[in-house]
Amino acid sequence: MSIGASGERPVPQLLPPDTRVFVNRTDEVAELVAAVRAAWDQGHIGLVVLTGMPGVGKTTLAVRLGYRLADDFPDGRLFYDLRGSRAEGPVSPAAVLRYFLIQLGVEQDRIPAEESELAAFFRSVTSGRRILVVLDDAATAAQVIALLPSSAKAAVVVTSRQWLEAPDLAGVRQLLVEPLRPEFAVELIHRSVGEHRVRSEPAALESLVKLCAGLPLALAIASAWLVPPRRTLTAMVDKILTGRSLDALGSDAWKSAEAVMDLSYGQLTPAQARAYRLLSLHPGAEFGHPAAAALLGLPEQAAVEVLEGLADANLLSPSADERYRFHPLVARHARDRALADASPEDMWEARTRVADWYVDRAVVLAKVLSDRWWVSDRLLNAKPAFSGPDAVRRALGELNLEDANLSATLAMTEEWGLDERFLTLCEALWPWYYNTDRADDLMDTRLTGLAVAQRSGDQESEMLMLNQLGAAHEMRGDLDAAIGLVEKSLALAESLPHVFGQQSNLEWLGLAWEQKNDPAAGIDYLRRSLALIDRVGKPEQRERAIALNRMHLGRMLFKSGEHAQAIAELRPALTYFTDRGDVVNRARTLYVLGCAHLGASEAGQAAVLLERAVGLFGEIGFRSQQVAALEALASTEELLGDVDAAGRHRAEAQRLRDELES
Repeated sequence: MSIGASGERPVPQLLPPDTRVFVNRTDEVAELVAAVRAAWDQGHIGLVVLTGMPGVGKTTLAVRLGYRLADDFPDGRLFYDLRGSRAEGPVSPAAVLRYFLIQLGVEQDRIPAEESELAAFFRSVTSGRRILVVLDDAATAAQVIALLPSSAKAAVVVTSRQWLEAPDLAGVRQLLVEPLRPEFAVELIHRSVGEHRVRSEPAALESLVKLCAGLPLALAIASAWLVPPRRTLTAMVDKILTGRSLDALGSDAWKSAEAVMDLSYGQLTPAQARAYRLLSLHPGAEFGHPAAAALLGLPEQAAVEVLEGLADANLLSPSADERYRFHPLVARHARDRALADASPEDMWEARTRVADWYVDRAVVLAKVLSDRWWVSDRLLNAKPAFSGPDAVRRALGELNLEDANLSATLAMTEEWGLDERFLTLCEALWPWYYNTDRADDLMDTRLTGLAVAQRSGDQESEMLMLNQLGAAHEMRGDLDAAIGLVEKSLALAESLPHVFGQQSNLEWLGLAWEQKNDPAAGIDYLRRSLALIDRVGKPEQRERAIALNRMHLGRMLFKSGEHAQAIAELRPALTYFTDRGDVVNRARTLYVLGCAHLGASEAGQAAVLLERAVGLFGEIGFRSQQVAALEALASTEELLGDVDAAGRHRAEAQRLRDELES
């Protein structure tokens, strides 16, 4: 606090420090300065109100305005955070008035106790003074009115997360502070972290600006995260995409965002407004054109036009691969508008359309990965999404891309009682989850699937879920639980009767007993399974079942030391899986065949087979099997005297093992 020219009256200087990084807002500052001066010209207090969504920079603009007008207030500049949006509630006007009076040099024993008397005394003390009062985060108009000075030479700048409505504020300039335009968002980042830090990542910078949607708080969070030189814009974009860096905005931020979002919503065409509402029902955070078209019930080109319109309005953020996502605050607003403006029928139909799209897409992708036996009619009748040598790679790529959406669709269909869709999607995800070591996902989805099948009275699906839940336990090494579940599935298959179910469960029991180090019992179950294959309906299904049986039998024979017999079983299985383009089972057969040749003292042949198995397991992401094949290859190379290669492969196996364990 400094002393005035007379040496008698304190001159409080309470404004917070001006921000180091302030971009744009030139028009807003000019408009507010003009509003203050116009009020003075008319003999009124220069009162202005800044409102807008949280994080948009209201306080920063108010403080900058205070410094811009500093020379007009030789008698002092007051500031107080009224805490209007805090959980504990706003500060009382009486507390603020006492603080202001003390800062203006009033002795405490002269300050009255009652609020009305405090307000009158404040007006008396400020009469004729040229002072600035900044009231930050006001809760109500009444809170502000009680704190107004009386001097027509004073100015009051108010920030609030809502419009302040009261007759006493009629004619007061209330300014909606809007998000920064993209070019100014870029400038803010440049000035915060240094242009040299972001010059090499133009695409990531563009993505960050779009994801933050011009919100200075989000941009400031991003800039603060980027302070350590080792961090990159690309990594920051990844954090925002996963939602982790927006947690600081929280639910409170949404309360004041409605004003801005409602303005944007009101400017949409009817088609865009409908899309805005319904797209908020999408089960995941990000979606592509085909899923959006299905959800909206539109041809894809019409959906693209609507999506581009929403992106132009900054209500959708485009991302890579022609995909879109809502800003988290915008998504919540869109859901609120759907609940308010869309009919229950429209919302239900949108959910079922998008669920069908994801289910049907997962079905055709599953048919690329496996030609196993299926329970769902959709899976039985569907054709693979892709063909050719890169079919598996393309299918895995799309499944990985849609991973979050597929999980969210499972949750949505279960929540809304769409049982057939849930069970079909659950079944379709089996080969992907199983062949990429996702035991936890298998366990969770099969447990829910079992409950859904039981409540819907679908015994075939119940049989399948028991079987696959047993497989999930087998993956975790809980063999007793696995055997118990598979035996329940077998009993249900026998009661239906369901030949494929019986054959598959006997096969799984063989695998479980194999892992319990009883290959003789495993072989017995496999032979019982083989006896049922002749009763399988279609020739191609019988051929696949026989090939699988040979692969498993060959592995058990190898473990029993019967290397020649193992090789005899595995060779035809390998031919079958190679001819059918079944990459997963081809890799598994190559691995066991390599081990059998190693056991037969044919290390050179074993090394060739195992190296091919390692490559295929890596290609499909079957990490646990890749580790086993690498270890076997390393052992083979040691026998061949290639110690360096063995060391490299053991190190690679350890790296993958560590990844799996983490």
